[in-house]
Amino acid sequence: MNLINTALFIIIYYLVFSLIKKNKKRNENSLNGPFALPILGNALQLYGDKPHYKMDELKKKYGSIFRVYMGDLETVVISDWEIVKEMFSKNFDKFGDRVKAPTTKHFSNNYNNLTLSHGDNWLEIKEFLTNALKKTKLICFNQLLDDQVTQLLQVFNNYADAKEPFEPRYFIQRFSLNIIFKFCFNQDFSFDGISKKYDQSINKTEVGKHGVGNGKRLTELLELIDVVFEELAVNHLGDFVDILKPFFSLYLKYKSTSIYEIRNIIMEEYQKHKESFDSEKPRDLLDLLLQEFEYNIENDGSKCPKKNVEKIVGILIDMLMGAVDTTGSSLEWCILLLANYPEVQEKAFNEVKSLNKDRINLCDRSSTIYVNALIKEVLRYKFISPFGIPRSCSEDCYIQGHHIPQGAQIIIHFRGIYFNEEFFQNPLDFDPSRFLLNNDSSNTQFVPFGIPKRNCPGQSIAMDELYASISNILLNFKITTVDSAQIDETEVFGLTSHPNLFNVKIEKRN
Repeated sequence: MNLINTALFIIIYYLVFSLIKKNKKRNENSLNGPFALPILGNALQLYGDKPHYKMDELKKKYGSIFRVYMGDLETVVISDWEIVKEMFSKNFDKFGDRVKAPTTKHFSNNYNNLTLSHGDNWLEIKEFLTNALKKTKLICFNQLLDDQVTQLLQVFNNYADAKEPFEPRYFIQRFSLNIIFKFCFNQDFSFDGISKKYDQSINKTEVGKHGVGNGKRLTELLELIDVVFEELAVNHLGDFVDILKPFFSLYLKYKSTSIYEIRNIIMEEYQKHKESFDSEKPRDLLDLLLQEFEYNIENDGSKCPKKNVEKIVGILIDMLMGAVDTTGSSLEWCILLLANYPEVQEKAFNEVKSLNKDRINLCDRSSTIYVNALIKEVLRYKFISPFGIPRSCSEDCYIQGHHIPQGAQIIIHFRGIYFNEEFFQNPLDFDPSRFLLNNDSSNTQFVPFGIPKRNCPGQSIAMDELYASISNILLNFKITTVDSAQIDETEVFGLTSHPNLFNVKIEKRN
């Protein structure tokens, strides 16, 4: 009986302590926020498929910076770009690291990638990747991109000839994955076929010759990436409730195995490159990374240290995940919005047509200001990452008079910025022309690839991919809805947001 009473006392004490800790202000400059429950915090309040919309309601009540609790983790939510810049740029030393949690540790292989690493480890990985990317002109990226755009246009052409409804996701994912695989591993895949089923069968029989470059392996990889993003999309209490973290870590280790399978695929490619590596003739990003990580088998036969192998694999997984789910989703959104807004599509088509060219190249970007504005507006109107990747506060500090406690998670509420009338006139409207105004605050508030110093290192690749594909699709095809009704624009929320599956009708321009 005494044991039961003791257990009840401990439980009650823990609940009361948690309740007081979450709701008591530390000082007069502490952030305001909604009432937080013991253990759960505001998890129930934010639960659902659109937590970024619920953040809008909290923003109206508590202002552009407030606090919520994700379980035991105090979270600062920011909807003011000036505060974001002061934190992430001027005070990078305090807000440069990511949040440590079982999920981030598991999917980054103990923080051995660029996206989720910390401190000196992040600085080292960033330096190596930045130096490698500076040399990518050695691997003829522009020609690589042009070849993949040609294959994507052929798919559009096949569907136009067949007069079949076109569901773009599968082919867009393949297009993005193809580019990044060619860029990283000097491998690509056939893009034949007028349907997903037919396309897969073509690859299985004709292209399945080596490595990842076969249809079955490609399909497997796409499915694994989808599973990983589905797992990352869920806010697990095991990440935020302290007493659950050890148990959740064990669960991830033994039950969440998709990331292990992706890592094994990348390791296979690493081993192949290691055997044929020539520092004088880099073929792809992996070769350039091997150079940067001082892998020199010609001079002294030394092997790349295990910790560096893990970092290289982590970087390559980052590149794959970013290409398929962020760049790919942006292109998918663009196709949907072109179908829903034919007047925008026609204006962009007339601009590319006026160049009197059969093919639009990256060098034409300065002559297509409306297409550039269209891409920006897609990235604003259907921002891919609702809250970005959270950062952590390393020490108690004050930002514009607000007390930010050590250990707090910091997230950017992008909807609160991109749909703020103070920054974007008529923000609920899809209007590319807003980015044509040089004095429009839209241009200064628009940062789709994050804030330096920790912005996306692959942003130039992503923008090149979007421009090359969208401009040439516009030039060659008219995209319309299947039944003349607008396609549903409701996003599927996750770590990244994407549209529900949809079909469009493809017609040739010529």
